[in-house]
Amino acid sequence: MRDSSKGMIEFIDALETDEGYFAIIAVPKNDLIKNYRFAVTHTAYKAIRKILGSRPLDTMPGLKYRYFWKGSMGGKTEQKIFLGIRCEVGKDSKSIDIEVPHHLAANLKWFNEMKTLDEAESLEC
Repeated sequence: MRDSSKGMIEFIDALETDEGYFAIIAVPKNDLIKNYRFAVTHTAYKAIRKILGSRPLDTMPGLKYRYFWKGSMGGKTEQKIFLGIRCEVGKDSKSIDIEVPHHLAANLKWFNEMKTLDEAESLEC
């Protein structure tokens, strides 16, 4: 396991709007970080909300948690995939596994494998 979240995709938000459900992530690449917004299913939206609601280190209100995809996936079946998530608060961190739909994992993998951030320019927010 890495001792830093550097280079990991960060989950910023999951939104429910009149147009549907969306994920916002921060993608680091080549010393740059850009935020992207893309449509997700209701199931993926709920999975991201679960990630963003996790508080494995300290449940004290007001603490600023950050959540990163470690780049790992496990339990790969047609329906279930578990993402390795790094949760950070201050200098402390803990890893958890969260079940997500296959299509969300595939989207994250695509973002992770981009050569440059320009490949997702139309999704930039």
